[in-house]
Amino acid sequence: LNFVLNNVENISEYYRGKGNDVEIRVVCHGLGLHMLRVDTSPVKDRLTGMADSMDELTFFACTNTIGLVTKAEGERPVGVDQAALVQAGLPEIIELQRMGWTYLKP
Repeated sequence: LNFVLNNVENISEYYRGKGNDVEIRVVCHGLGLHMLRVDTSPVKDRLTGMADSMDELTFFACTNTIGLVTKAEGERPVGVDQAALVQAGLPEIIELQRMGWTYLKP
């Protein structure tokens, strides 16, 4: 997960260094949801700091995955405040690609 955050920082620094605007969305689904969970994220402090300081960065959690985790664990996982929700992670990525976004899978 640190690799993902390293990529985010490197991409942001590269484009801002060239004077270009960039928007970065990290869409977490499946096991990637752990990145955004208050109870299981090994990068929670780093992630929240980055999200609070980088206007170009947004994190999204898949509600389908949240539903599966809720069913398996018996309670809804709590996500970091900096994470927004999308209905389905993979379709969100597909739709972003259809709009011209570039998809990077770490």
